[in-house]
Amino acid sequence: MYSSDQKILKKFKKQRIFKIILLAASYCSIFFIIMVYSLIAVKKSSNIKIIKSFQDNQNKLASEKIMTNPSIKIKYNDNDIYHINAKRAYHGNEEEAILEKVTAKGKIGKITANKLEIKDNGNRLIFSDNPKLVLTKKSKNN
Repeated sequence: MYSSDQKILKKFKKQRIFKIILLAASYCSIFFIIMVYSLIAVKKSSNIKIIKSFQDNQNKLASEKIMTNPSIKIKYNDNDIYHINAKRAYHGNEEEAILEKVTAKGKIGKITANKLEIKDNGNRLIFSDNPKLVLTKKSKNN
């Protein structure tokens, strides 16, 4: 009978150790989850601060739309079409646009410039910052 009591006590002891291990693992898991959640919360709070900062200073901040590698076709007269490619384009208002590092090709030749300003709803094109025009020689058949 004494040996069966010892076996039962050993079982209780093993179950108690198992219970302590499970309890410790549960506390470690909870601690890990809380740490991950707090790191995510800190990251999101910085995003909230940026949005809050933008809302507080909305009148002081300006944004603009920027396009990379834009391409435009402009029709001049009835049969002259100019293909304009640029590295970057942006605009401050709806009526004008500014293109940077521009190449324009048409029947008369090729224009390259560091800057092109499109004004008056596209009726005025101003090439500036080192513009270069290379004229295409017309053939006698045209």
